[in-house]
Amino acid sequence: MDVLRSLFGGWYAEPVPLIAAAVAVLLYDRGARRLAATAPERAPTAAQKAFLAAGVAVILVALLSPLDEGALRLQWVHMVQHVLLLVVAAPLMVLARPWETALEALGTHLRALLRKPQSVLTTHSRRTLASSAAVIMFVGVMWLWHIPALYNLTLRDEMVHNLEHTAFLAVGLLFWTAALPRASAEPALGMIGRSIVVLGGLVGSWLLAVYIGYAPAVLYAYPGGGTLSAGADQQLAAGVMWVPASIPFVAAIVWIMARWFENDARLAAAEAQAGAKVRA
Repeated sequence: MDVLRSLFGGWYAEPVPLIAAAVAVLLYDRGARRLAATAPERAPTAAQKAFLAAGVAVILVALLSPLDEGALRLQWVHMVQHVLLLVVAAPLMVLARPWETALEALGTHLRALLRKPQSVLTTHSRRTLASSAAVIMFVGVMWLWHIPALYNLTLRDEMVHNLEHTAFLAVGLLFWTAALPRASAEPALGMIGRSIVVLGGLVGSWLLAVYIGYAPAVLYAYPGGGTLSAGADQQLAAGVMWVPASIPFVAAIVWIMARWFENDARLAAAEAQAGAKVRA
């Protein structure tokens, strides 16, 4: 394995992430082709396809690059890995509309079966409950895996480490699906609700950064490296969670607010046009 890694410049050739990425891309491509043939207005755009490619690339960088080995030696590198999965790869994937597109690649019966959970979210109260659950799961899973005993176990057991990454990516996809706007004419209340969802995730990550950065002692089994002590490594990891990880949340809030104002302007123009027709 070490020989193979040296041949690939320190990159892993782990089959599970590579196969999962290949299956996801193939399903998406097949679904996109089917939509282009049967319902061109629902087919993913070139930008959405680019988002999917970027999301998959970020996942592979996080899991298969030399970053993965560095994450076992330095905590701040490990935090970068977590940030890439939770708040970079996940929203990029969601922006690609993966669920709707990939479902089109499946058979009719399987497609209907997988759409049943979505059909339950028909009322505002149910959608609010689902969004609240997404925030709770996102913040809860993030905090759970940073409990010192469980976090240190990921440094000793590769399977547990892989489970951690899978959990981060899964809750990241759920959270950003609840947070990011989809419909072009979504009502303002929906935009406000999505802003609250994003703020919930942002505050949860900030509190975790404070917990790690201001801990009175070293929490995790990292020895530090070079001139970087274990304590400084821990504070640097908290800084990664505090500043770089906040950027996608802030960008999402700005985008949601822009969409809100855009929708209001569109509705106002439509009302003015309707009023002009009535007067005429």
